[in-house]
Amino acid sequence: MLSLAAALASLGSGCSEPKAVANPDIVIYLCDTLRADHLGAYGYKRDTSPNIDLLAEDAIVFENALAPSSWTKASTASLMTGLYPVQHRANGRDTRVSDKIQLLSETLKARGYYSAGIVTNPFVSETFGFDQGYDVFEFIGRAVAETLMDKVEQILANREKEKPLFLYVHSIDPHAPYDAPAPFGTVYSEKQHLRVPDALNAKSKPNDIRSVVDSYDSEILYHDEQFKRLVDSLKAEGLYDECMFWFVSDHGDEFIEHGRGGHGRQLFNESLHIPMILKLPNNQFAGTRVSALSSLIDVVPTVSGYLGEFPPEQSEGLDLMVNLTGRGDRPPLYLHLDLMVEQLFVASGVINGNYKYMVESLPLQREFLFDLDADPKEKSNLIKSHPEVAAELATLVKIHEQARRSGLTLKIVGKGTQRVRARLRTEGKVTDLEPFELEEGDEASVDESGQVVTLELTLKEFLSNIGKLPTSDIDTVTLRTDPPDAGFTVELLELVDSEIECPLYLGLDRIPGKVPQFLSPTDPVLLTSDLGLLFRKDRNRAGSNTRGDAKKVKQPKPGMYVLALEEIKHEAIESLPEDLRKQLEELGYLGAETEEEPK
Repeated sequence: MLSLAAALASLGSGCSEPKAVANPDIVIYLCDTLRADHLGAYGYKRDTSPNIDLLAEDAIVFENALAPSSWTKASTASLMTGLYPVQHRANGRDTRVSDKIQLLSETLKARGYYSAGIVTNPFVSETFGFDQGYDVFEFIGRAVAETLMDKVEQILANREKEKPLFLYVHSIDPHAPYDAPAPFGTVYSEKQHLRVPDALNAKSKPNDIRSVVDSYDSEILYHDEQFKRLVDSLKAEGLYDECMFWFVSDHGDEFIEHGRGGHGRQLFNESLHIPMILKLPNNQFAGTRVSALSSLIDVVPTVSGYLGEFPPEQSEGLDLMVNLTGRGDRPPLYLHLDLMVEQLFVASGVINGNYKYMVESLPLQREFLFDLDADPKEKSNLIKSHPEVAAELATLVKIHEQARRSGLTLKIVGKGTQRVRARLRTEGKVTDLEPFELEEGDEASVDESGQVVTLELTLKEFLSNIGKLPTSDIDTVTLRTDPPDAGFTVELLELVDSEIECPLYLGLDRIPGKVPQFLSPTDPVLLTSDLGLLFRKDRNRAGSNTRGDAKKVKQPKPGMYVLALEEIKHEAIESLPEDLRKQLEELGYLGAETEEEPK
């Protein structure tokens, strides 16, 4: 990994080399439900955000930042861990962040930071595990921004001033119901008769939609006025100039752009495109605007990079300082939604290059493909006209979702064209053989006894439909047994019609194996919390200054790699406290209403 100074120096002679601040104070301010396109810094026609815009003048503005989900808990857990929702598992209404997953607050506390968090959304309260690693953490309920700022000022005044500060502030404004106090509530219209976007549907009249948007913008304006108090307090405490300050959101709100209102129901960009503004110590690179795609999962690795550390190995994000110029394409960005509101909404997606693919499972089965360069508002579905691109992106989504499946996983990697034959025998009985990424002519089978697995695979280099780059063929097979801890012995592993051996690699460290080789799904050498970690080092360290440039990503060596998933369990809370349940009802998450499905 390059240092921050070395990475940013590559931007060109016109940029001065930054003077890194050791252990800077770090502030992350999350404004709940804030769409990027309703801020002046992102081109909005109304002057809703003069104080946020002033921060942007001191900062780097990431113009195309996305949340990995369209609701609070899933996105905020990604912000604090650098993990996608399918990895951190806090992606359901009743699930909590596992104490086996390290939050940024825990990482910084271990480094000597005084960590303080103050939040207003029930989904990021201690009930759901978000209080891990803080010296002070307080959920103050659905308080307006003025009350929130009163609390923040108290924390700043009473902090341990001999330690660097990590401060996380989570404002509930402008989350619905929109109800900005006077005089803000009537700035944009005196007749804001609708204040809840969930009330909108595909048949809503333009006046109704306009009323909701007016109410929403009034909330943003009120919030912006209170946000100024935070900046003023940081300046009064002598913290602002040399702090690292993040301004982000967890998701936006929809206003019937795609048939629904509110959030947590779809994965279109109006609910995913969020502000991401980063003020570096001493306002370095102030005024820089970055058009490259970025995500909330990039915050943890970016903070780690600034502190001179590698990001946690679990992290899926990128150090944004390394990619500041937007050179090259980043690895795919994944999207996920699994939320019960008035009914269950389940969807997944991926953005790779200029293409975005989405598949909805519930309440309707729908598939979408958009060219975001040509169609940023996602109006023209290319699913039928570009079937090859859609199929490739659908495969990426399936691979991403599969990364959390249990069992003994074999990944067989080729180079050029090779025929691989393997035979494995289990001491139990195979209950599930799940082939993945296999092509026509590949065979993976179990004999009648249920104990012998045979693989006959043809591996060949191919060109990706996206980018037309040479890519190694990787065939994957997951094996599950009864009993679940039954092991396998690799009896045969060979390249057909070749004198060259087919290597066997064990676990993330790729320890060389030798046939016959016994494999146990409980062997610590094989266990990993995420199958996707196997080749991530190849991708991330092929050249840090060009991370995300697909042409320079190192391809994995040929051979058979073996992993076993150490699963982070889906941790559900036993029951919601009554006061928390009432607050979630007020926010619209526990309602029993039904809606008309969009056409």
